[in-house]
Amino acid sequence: AERRIAGARLDQAGARAELRSARQLTARAKAMLERGREDAASLAHRERPVVRLEAAVQASSRAYRHDVIALAAVDPLVSRDEGAGRPVPAALAAKVRRLDARLRLDLKARRTDTQQLALAG
Repeated sequence: AERRIAGARLDQAGARAELRSARQLTARAKAMLERGREDAASLAHRERPVVRLEAAVQASSRAYRHDVIALAAVDPLVSRDEGAGRPVPAALAAKVRRLDARLRLDLKARRTDTQQLALAG
């Protein structure tokens, strides 16, 4: 009977040690999880400007492509008039100047955003 009592006490002591170990592991896991959340939040906070600059570069590239397509649609009309020796209509010439100015602005914006992205990344 004393052996059974001694065995039960050992089992209780072992169970207590296992519970204590489990609590410690749970506390460590919670701490690691919290540290992981903090690291993820910190990374997201650090990467926010880079993501914003990448979006700006994509937007300026998209605007540039759009303006190139618009200029390509107008170019045959200008070439036709110039080839025939006729003066280019004022509205068409103004549209070409506007598109050219927008192309230059798009290129400048893309160049600036790309440089900032290179510095940030």
